[in-house]
Amino acid sequence: GRSSPSTKKRRRDDSVDPCSYCMDETSYLRQAPVVGENDPTLLISWYSDLPEFVTFANHPDRMNPRPTWMREGMITVSELQEDIVSFLREVGGGSFSTTLIGPNTLIEYGNVRERLRDIEQDPFMQECISLLPHGGALASIRAITERSLVTARPLHRIPVP
Repeated sequence: GRSSPSTKKRRRDDSVDPCSYCMDETSYLRQAPVVGENDPTLLISWYSDLPEFVTFANHPDRMNPRPTWMREGMITVSELQEDIVSFLREVGGGSFSTTLIGPNTLIEYGNVRERLRDIEQDPFMQECISLLPHGGALASIRAITERSLVTARPLHRIPVP
């Protein structure tokens, strides 16, 4: 079964301890048909300022419309996470909770990376992110190419132009 996302607050850097995730993610990876260099799974480590982002997103005076993948009306942090993961899962190899996308074929992996770029470059997302004190990102993303969270490698973001 699927578990609820971890509620641990994550630091705003790539030093998130992948071992801090619950055992369900590790079990998911062990049961996945393939996880390897050609079938990477992506680990999403959500940052602790998501509630502040949601507050900005829920404010009625946003200049830009919400992206089509985001639900309308007032949203919660977990709904935002679900919307993002659902948008990524559409082109990826599946998901577990709101923390893992995959395992992905290389084509699915490329498609998920494109969707991540689309999310980051969306005018509404940029507007809300720019209001955060630290700005820049809602999560860090790591690639898992072995059946272990310990070996997850950070993906390097390409800055928005």
